[in-house]
Amino acid sequence: MRDKQPSCNPMSRDQQGSAAAFSLFPGCSGCRGSASSSSPVQQGHKSPGRFTQVAGLRNLRGGAAQRELSQRVKRQLAQCQVGQILKVADNCADHMTLDGAVAALQTLARDREFKANGKDRRVSGLLDVYRKFLLPDRCFLDMKQTYTQKEFRLMKTEIAAFCAIGAGAYASGALQSAFVPAAGKQENRGHLRASHVSSQAPSTASSSSTVVLASAAAGMAVAVGSGKGRRVRTQQKARGGFDTVKSEEVFTEAKTLMPGGVSSPVRAFKSVGGNPVVFDRVKGANAWDVDGNEYVDYVGTWGPAIIGHADDTVLKALNEQMQKGTSFGAPCALENELAKMVIDAVPSVEMVRFTNSGTEACMGMLRLVRAFTKRDVVIKFEGCYHGHGDAFLVQAGSGVATLGLPDSPGVPKGATTSTLCAQYNNLESVEELLKENEVAAVILEPVVGNSGFIPPTKEFLEGLRELTTKYGALLVFDEVMTGFRIAYGGAQEHFGVTPDVTTMGKVIGGGLPVGAYGGRKDIMEMVAPAGPMYQAGTLSGNPLAMTAGIETLKRLKEPGSYEHLDKITSKLINGILDAARENGHKVCGGHISGMFGFFFCEGPVTCFADATKSDTEKFAKWHRMMLKKGIYLAPSQYEAGFTSLAHTEEDIEKTIAAAKEVFAEL
Repeated sequence: MRDKQPSCNPMSRDQQGSAAAFSLFPGCSGCRGSASSSSPVQQGHKSPGRFTQVAGLRNLRGGAAQRELSQRVKRQLAQCQVGQILKVADNCADHMTLDGAVAALQTLARDREFKANGKDRRVSGLLDVYRKFLLPDRCFLDMKQTYTQKEFRLMKTEIAAFCAIGAGAYASGALQSAFVPAAGKQENRGHLRASHVSSQAPSTASSSSTVVLASAAAGMAVAVGSGKGRRVRTQQKARGGFDTVKSEEVFTEAKTLMPGGVSSPVRAFKSVGGNPVVFDRVKGANAWDVDGNEYVDYVGTWGPAIIGHADDTVLKALNEQMQKGTSFGAPCALENELAKMVIDAVPSVEMVRFTNSGTEACMGMLRLVRAFTKRDVVIKFEGCYHGHGDAFLVQAGSGVATLGLPDSPGVPKGATTSTLCAQYNNLESVEELLKENEVAAVILEPVVGNSGFIPPTKEFLEGLRELTTKYGALLVFDEVMTGFRIAYGGAQEHFGVTPDVTTMGKVIGGGLPVGAYGGRKDIMEMVAPAGPMYQAGTLSGNPLAMTAGIETLKRLKEPGSYEHLDKITSKLINGILDAARENGHKVCGGHISGMFGFFFCEGPVTCFADATKSDTEKFAKWHRMMLKKGIYLAPSQYEAGFTSLAHTEEDIEKTIAAAKEVFAEL
C-alpha cells in the first residue's frame, strides 16, 4: 500500500491532498493548469482536510469518498487525452491510498464509452505499475505498443536520467517545466528534456498540453526514491544490470509450496545453477520478470508461442469465446473446425482425437497402437521424450535427461518391460529389435528436441518407414514439438515420410493446454466410442484451446510465415556459432525452420550418446551470462530453442551481440 511507504516527497500529506484536489478538478484557483503562476504548495494550502473541503467530499469518509472521487475522475476524464489520465492517476495516488488510485483507473477502464474510443489500452498498463511500485521501465514496457521503437528507446533513456535527478525536484515543482507539450506534436510525444531542469517554479501552461509521461514519471520517481532498496535497484538499472530480488523472494516461497518450487522440473534451473527468474508477463518475442527485467525469449513457453506471446488476434478471439463459456463438457463446433485444419495439414491424419497435453496424447496413442496390432512391445529411441507416462520413462530425454535420471522411481518394472530402446539415426539397431520381437510400433521424435536439437537423416526416416512396413509394426511420429513448427504439415511434410499415427500438442493449442493424436481412419476407428479402445478427458476439446489453436493455425498459413522463421533462425544460429568459433569455443548446432539448438562440443551430434559429450558446465555459465544480458534461453543443454513470427532482425542482432560478449568473457 502506498500510504504505508516512507516518502521522500517534502510535501505533507495535507499538502499532497490539496495539490491533488487542485489538479483533479476544474474551477479550483491554484490548479496547475490554471492562470495562477504558483503551485498549490507555494500557495500554502496546509489546513487539515483541505482536500475534502475543496473537492466537496467533507462529509464522506473511507470507501464512500473513494467511490465518489472515482466517479468524479471518470467524468472529468471522459474527453481527456492520455496525459491528463496519467496526471490524475498520479495525483490520486498522492492523496489517497494506492488502491484508491487503482480504483479510479479501473473505473475509467471499465467505462463503455471510454472503451469505445480505444483509450483504455494506454491506461491499463499503469495499474500494475502503481500497485507494485516498479521502476519507470515497467510503465513504458506496458505502453510500448503505443509508441514507435525510436520514441520508446528515447523515453527509457530520458526517464532514467530523470530518476537520477531525484524525486525531490519534482515535489518542489522544479521539473514540471521540463516536459515537452504533446498537443499537436506527435514526434515529441512523451519526451523529457532533462537539460531544461531549473530551480524555478513551473511557468503557466495549458492543462491540455500536459505531456503523456509527466505525472507517471514523477510518481514513479517518488516511489523509486522511497527506501534504500529502491535506490539500489534504480542504480542497478542505470548500470544496465539485472536485479532479481523479487524473483528470488517468489521462488523461495514457492519451494515451501510446491516440490522444488516449480510445476515442471526443468523450470527450476537445476542444470544451469542459480534460481530461475519468475515471469510476470509476456508479449510478442519478449518476456518480463517480476522485477521488471526484459528478455528476448527463445523458449516460447516450450514451443507453443510460434506466432508470438499474447497475440492480439488470439486474445480477441479468446475474449469473445469466454463470454460464451470456458468449458462445455459437450460437443463443440470449434472442435470440428480445428480438426479439419489438422487433417488438411498433416499427411498421416485422417481422423483426430483431442486431449489436454502431449503426455496424454502419447498415452492414448500407445494404448491405440497396442489395441490395433494386438501386440505389446514398442520401440523408442534413447533420448527421445514422449511425456511422463510410465511406459516411456526409459532412457528418456527432456527433464529426465536434464536431471541425469535414467528412469523414475515409482515406475513398476512391468510398465517398461515391453519398451525397447534403439539408437537414433541407427537403422541397424532398430532392425535387430524388430527381428527378435513382435513389435506394435516404432515411436520417435522425427526431430529430437528433448535431448537438445538432433535432426534425423532423411535415410533414417525413410528406412524406418520401410522396416515397420516389412515387420508389420506401425510407425508413429511424436510431433508434439515439431507439429506445425518446422512446417505447416510438420516433420512428415518437411521430410516427405508419412507415419501411420501422429501425436501433436503445443502449437495446435496456441498457448493453452492441448494435445492430440491422429492417423489412418482404420486405426483411429478403434478409439471409443467408435471402437473398443477407451480414452476420455473432462476438458478435452475445450472451446478456449480450440479457439487459440484455430487462430494460431490461420496465422501460420499466411504466406511467408515459415520463410520468416527459417530466415531469422538461420541468422541466429549462424551468428552464435560464429561468435563461439571466433573466441575459440567448441560449439556445434543447427536448425530447421523455427526450431534450433547447439551443443558445447565439437560435433556432429547425431544421437543422445553424442549429446552427452557436451560441456554442460560451460553451457551453464554461458546460459547465466546470457540471461544477465536479457537473453532467455532454455535452461538446459538438453532442450531445443524456438523462434517465433514476432522475433525481429533487431532481436536476433541483439542476441548475437550478447553472445559475442559472453563468449569473449567465458
